[in-house]
Amino acid sequence: MSRVGDLLADKYRVVRFLGEGGMGTVYEAYHSVVGRRFAVKFLHSELAKEAEILERFKREAQAAGALESENIASIVDFGHAADGIPYIVMEFLIGEDLAKFLAREGPLPVVRAVNIIIQACRGLDAAHASGIIHRDLKPENLFLCRRGDGSDLVKILDFGIAKLAQTNVEGPLASVTRTGSTMGTPFYMSPEQARGAKEVDHRVDVYGLGVMLFEALSGQKPHPGDSYNAILYHILTQPPTPIATLRSGLPEDLMDILHRSLAFDPADRPATAMDFAQALARHAGRQVTPIRSQFNLRVTRSSDPDLEPSAVPSDAGIGPTPATARRSRARWLVAGLALVLVGTAVALLLRQRDPEPSRSLLHVDRATGSLLSAKSSSPSASAPLPASKPSSALPTPPTAPASGGLPPSESVTGPPKASGDGRTRHASRPQMVGSKHAPSRRPVFDQRNPYQ
Repeated sequence: MSRVGDLLADKYRVVRFLGEGGMGTVYEAYHSVVGRRFAVKFLHSELAKEAEILERFKREAQAAGALESENIASIVDFGHAADGIPYIVMEFLIGEDLAKFLAREGPLPVVRAVNIIIQACRGLDAAHASGIIHRDLKPENLFLCRRGDGSDLVKILDFGIAKLAQTNVEGPLASVTRTGSTMGTPFYMSPEQARGAKEVDHRVDVYGLGVMLFEALSGQKPHPGDSYNAILYHILTQPPTPIATLRSGLPEDLMDILHRSLAFDPADRPATAMDFAQALARHAGRQVTPIRSQFNLRVTRSSDPDLEPSAVPSDAGIGPTPATARRSRARWLVAGLALVLVGTAVALLLRQRDPEPSRSLLHVDRATGSLLSAKSSSPSASAPLPASKPSSALPTPPTAPASGGLPPSESVTGPPKASGDGRTRHASRPQMVGSKHAPSRRPVFDQRNPYQ
């Protein structure tokens, strides 16, 4: 039965079929009010008749809807169609799931494979912090989107068979997942799931992440088999295939943490999803921002009981990358340029506040041989005292009026002079000290002149 054209809750118009899974079908819907696209998942009609399945479907909306992480597909609404079939409304994602991507591009480079799993660890850490175990991790439930810079953005899908790990859960939700049932996809099942253990914890998800990393790096499964039972038998009786036999050249520590995540005993696996992420961080190709785990789990092997394993800095034991060094040099360069600009601005401001800067140009009066300042306007500054034995050949310089000062040019040159032969001569123009026109005789300095 096609849902295309249906209007849900008077706001979601179903426009296109997207796909089908084990629990329902997914359509694209258009919100008639805000004009945004959403994905709507309808439970299969035959499953909606079973109360247990119906409760599990409702819990998917409750579990994932309460989680806030960029690595978990957001659920924004829940309702029932006109025929009574329940549906959930999710954010619309553009991209493809990891299964299709690996079928086309696998095996992946180490950096890309590790970054995908680290992001899945972040999303699972948020779920585990809320007491939610996914229990069905597989490449079909990891969706790859693209960020604006072209890097991968991983979204975890389908918490439909998730089990609440909280001990205080009561009511029908507490018994939705039957004790001892083997739910999940066999290739990605942990040994405790395969043998139908009564109690499982969040480390079944760590195991599922390890299987996906194994597949992303090698293109093969760690436990092969041609049938459901053959796969379960291999999981319960045989160790995982050594990844070194499938792909050479992988770092030793990467292979070690990978096989630890696939350990038969949950106690031998990384204690949390974020522990797994921190161990993988050195192979991510760039520094991974450390995030303190939201999952409050203490690890007995830690020497510090107050230290959470996910609180260990992600760059522990990792030197700075070339990109980090370049960014550091760029920051210092920008800081230096900023200081230069600030200094220039301050200098210009001070220059504006003093429109007549002190031009302490010293001039020599050719008539007296004394140093005179072009800026001086007072008699004491412009008229030098006579030497102890003045020369009769040197005329006496004019004296400026007592009140007010002459302009700088007049206080230096003075009025016309009469020579001994009756001809009128003007005082010579001021000359700068050190110029080729300066007098050859040594000037007599005024000891009170502050510019000498």
